[in-house]
Amino acid sequence: MIQNPDTASGEPQKRFGYFVVGFSLFIAAFGLRCYRLTQPPLDFHPMRQGWSLILARAYYFEYCDSVPEWQRKVAQVNEKMTHIKEPPIMEHLTALAYRFAGAERLWIPRMFSIISWWLGGLFLFLLARKIVSTDGALVCTAFYLFAPFGVFMSRSFQPEAMMVMLFIAGVLMIRTYYYRPSMTRLLVAAGLSSLAILVKFIAVFPIMAAFIFTGVDKQGLRKGLLNIRSILFFLSSLLLGTGYYFYMTFGPGHLRHVADTIFLPQLLLELSFWTGWLQVVGRTIGYAAVIAGLLGIVLLKNRSDKALLIGLWAGYVIYALLFTYTTATHDYYQVLLLPIVALSLGPTGSIIVAHLRHLDRRWRWGIAFFALFVIATLVHTGLNVRHDQFRKLDPAVKNRLRILCNFIGLNPHNFKRINYDFEQEIAVARRIGEIVNHSTRTIFLARDYGYPLRYYGQLSGVSWPRQKDLEARKARGLGPLNVQNRFEALTKKWSPEFFIVAELEEFRLQKDLKQLLINRFGVVAETDKYLIFDLTKEIGSNRQDNSSSSEGGSRGERLRFASKNLT
Repeated sequence: MIQNPDTASGEPQKRFGYFVVGFSLFIAAFGLRCYRLTQPPLDFHPMRQGWSLILARAYYFEYCDSVPEWQRKVAQVNEKMTHIKEPPIMEHLTALAYRFAGAERLWIPRMFSIISWWLGGLFLFLLARKIVSTDGALVCTAFYLFAPFGVFMSRSFQPEAMMVMLFIAGVLMIRTYYYRPSMTRLLVAAGLSSLAILVKFIAVFPIMAAFIFTGVDKQGLRKGLLNIRSILFFLSSLLLGTGYYFYMTFGPGHLRHVADTIFLPQLLLELSFWTGWLQVVGRTIGYAAVIAGLLGIVLLKNRSDKALLIGLWAGYVIYALLFTYTTATHDYYQVLLLPIVALSLGPTGSIIVAHLRHLDRRWRWGIAFFALFVIATLVHTGLNVRHDQFRKLDPAVKNRLRILCNFIGLNPHNFKRINYDFEQEIAVARRIGEIVNHSTRTIFLARDYGYPLRYYGQLSGVSWPRQKDLEARKARGLGPLNVQNRFEALTKKWSPEFFIVAELEEFRLQKDLKQLLINRFGVVAETDKYLIFDLTKEIGSNRQDNSSSSEGGSRGERLRFASKNLT
């Protein structure tokens, strides 16, 4: 069984060895994340990153006198059209950094996320070192720093990296407080926890559960929950975050709609929820790591530290059962599980390293080189494999590969865009923006709900629902959307000038929409990448049949092209 070695290792030589290993881990992790640092933020969840990019641009343009007025106007409209959920802390920091840099440098928000995750690794090592041996703490830290999902997540312009950093720091101070109680440590723990919850509300569940489970183990049920200091912690840590999200839900914010889409308890009765949850955990963490982490809880001997880990796991499970829709569909909503699993790996890692120390040196070097070879092979494959190569594989082979990837925590979808050339996508978005004269009154059917299109095309408007949105409505028990009614409602509310189709495959699937647009509106521009309809000039169904003659060679030819190529 693993005990709690709070004292440092004895020999100076051993300490130096630990320092070299730890220093190398952090330097390598930082360098890995700086690969293609200036790449456009379209490689990982472009919609979510586009959301933050739009807000950061609006905040930056607000204080930038050199920006043309039309760009400022588009940015302001986009800001109003972007529903704020979490407080835009990262976006304001990025806008401030833009001002110092003198331009929108897209590597800046990446660097903020990288540094946040990197500091989270430091806090995790300090926390793990209090629970297990230094060997085990290094294993925890290595998993946290080099888990593939963590690498991608920590390069993304999202609040998750900052939330994870504050979450780990908060748990570290909770553990410190219970072993060395003082009002100062309690308030620091509450402050860090409060900030983590404010950055992203999902942190509330494992933080509260960790505090409660540890307190009950240390002080008993009544005293652990109802003593003055516990009540002070609950109030201090919950007031800021819950106050903000309560206001955004029931005040002028837009979180009520978000809550309606993610809190779907009826999904608990559907098999798709449980299989989806299992698959998402596999793609982000890996079944092997989860099993080893759960085993680590069993191996841990110290009761209070075991209670802390059980509390973290219990909090995650409670959260997952409440946020049912995102639990089964969104990988970045599993981000808190990564540091929880990493911390739980400590006891298992300590035992493995202890056994390796008893092996002959040649065996240890052989195992180390084999591990490096496997890692290098995986990295090389991830950087060079193309998505079309994976699609051509036999279905049985693909299924086996998916199972293997889920077991070790790899998502091939994330790797396919590492070395992707996004310049063509950006050029298309910019061309569309020029064609519609950077209009702020558009409807668009585009990938990632049009966020990259709005950002790079410098235009604004509303997104037309995609097929998966219609399926999500069905999951919530809502009726199907009537194309005609929705289109009329949007045109009445927004008075759009253009309908931009930037995802032609999705357009082909929505036959009713395709028929409506082709029959009623002329085509401003068309290529194999996009189709733009002019909504200000309705041609009418009576004129559409003889449009080839009445429109000369212009509108009629375009309508025939659209009808022929989108069937």
